[in-house]
Amino acid sequence: MSKLVGLCIALIVLITSGVFTYIHFERIENFILSAPRDLLWLSMLALGFIGASSVIVPIPYTGIIFIISSSIPEVNTIEIAVFVGIGSALGEITGWLMGFAMRKLVPKSYRGRAEAFLKFIRAKGVWALYLLLFIFAFTPLPDDAVFIALGILRFPIIKALIPCIVGKILAIYSIATLGKMFGEVLEETIGIAGTMILTLVLITSFIIIVFAINWEELLSKFIKTK
Repeated sequence: MSKLVGLCIALIVLITSGVFTYIHFERIENFILSAPRDLLWLSMLALGFIGASSVIVPIPYTGIIFIISSSIPEVNTIEIAVFVGIGSALGEITGWLMGFAMRKLVPKSYRGRAEAFLKFIRAKGVWALYLLLFIFAFTPLPDDAVFIALGILRFPIIKALIPCIVGKILAIYSIATLGKMFGEVLEETIGIAGTMILTLVLITSFIIIVFAINWEELLSKFIKTK
């Protein structure tokens, strides 16, 4: 899938989510604030898992989190961070399984990246890999590419998930907190509709910037230079 197609899909999903949230705002707000905690936690886990496991079709679940937290400032950001973070980290298992199961069928670029990772681990040690996994989980860097490479290497998935979970939780907490602050400031001045529109504009701009950067090329250069 080309980056342009991926960008278009991500923007369509994001805008659709924003419009859906606005149309069904009262129901969504009531569910988030009043639903049984176990059901809410399961929903958050599912959102994170589906968003992160979509290796082929990009789902901007972090943008959805920002929309929800900016529209409903009363949300519990710690709850969102923990369950969406864990769900998204578990979603990365999809990439690891892909690399593990199809190590002979994956593109040469992934096999070359796996070899570069192996050299990186041997040169810097496994703790450097853990730090790298945390950084990729906390930032927009392509952690799915990392997990595919680790699957090819058959690196233990449990060991890879621990720094990934920590990074994801901190990343989601930062996004949800920023969205909450954004919503609290704007809701009184421009209302829910204005907040939603401005939020979509900002997130759309951010997604375009993220897609414009060749993260995988940066990853390859980073590993080779270390």
